[in-house]
Amino acid sequence: MNNELKGVIVPLITPLDIEGHVDENDLRGLVSHCINKGINAIFINGSGGESTNLLPHDRIRTLNIANDEIGGRIPLLCGVLESSTAKVIEGVKTAQDSGAEYIVVTVPYYYGRLTDDEMYRHFYLIASNSTAKILLYDIPKYTNSTISVNLVEKLSAIPNIIGIKISNMDFSVIQNLLNIFDGSNFRIFQGITAYAGISMLIGAHGYIPVMAPLMPELFCALSDAAQSGHIKKTVRLQHLTNSLGKLQSVTNNQYACAKYAISLLNLTKEYITLPGNLLTEEQKSQVRQIYDKVLRDWDEYIGK
Repeated sequence: MNNELKGVIVPLITPLDIEGHVDENDLRGLVSHCINKGINAIFINGSGGESTNLLPHDRIRTLNIANDEIGGRIPLLCGVLESSTAKVIEGVKTAQDSGAEYIVVTVPYYYGRLTDDEMYRHFYLIASNSTAKILLYDIPKYTNSTISVNLVEKLSAIPNIIGIKISNMDFSVIQNLLNIFDGSNFRIFQGITAYAGISMLIGAHGYIPVMAPLMPELFCALSDAAQSGHIKKTVRLQHLTNSLGKLQSVTNNQYACAKYAISLLNLTKEYITLPGNLLTEEQKSQVRQIYDKVLRDWDEYIGK
């Protein structure tokens, strides 16, 4: 296995059965589909996997199944998204014991904005209590705190903190990080798909798009074009991924939209964690229309 993190990392949805538990067959099928279509790494138990809504044993089961199905073919990342440092330390140990090589960690959520000192202490203690490779995860939309550029630079001195996923709408954050870490081994990934192309053109190591299982060839093509410096191809492919991303706005639950769309591949079902609603028939029709239009545009792009 090439365990260097780069390219397209899928924040995998968690296939569920009608009771809300992990569907093993669907999860295995989805993992294999991603690998066979050229995805570079899989990230389970993240935001796209509805991790914070899953029961603890379902998170562990998801990790165990994914790790077994991957079988060392590509890197596996596991999110540990919790509301306190102690919970994260415990979750990281459990994930590492279950075979996760890379752990993705946010700042604690729920109790409001944290200071840089508090965030440093949080990540320092997590890294100090584990030998796993840690990726920071900046997603202020859900945590109410932003991991500042200065703090990232300070945290990068900790040996097993090896990179960051940026899901921050402020594009200057990733620009500044790429400038600071130019030429280093610190890995920087874009979590906002609409910013993926330009981010990789200027040096990001890859991106983390939840919709990638639906059209993996498209998402891999965007990564290849941008990291090869092909500006015109990147612009065109970014437009296609942006167009596909519109289906996530059909309802206020973007993951319900993503799950229904990916279920159209007949690899998984549309069930989501409670209390979320499934899409209505009208909303499903809107998703299919967007998907069908992007499929036609993709076929035109590749010359079918």
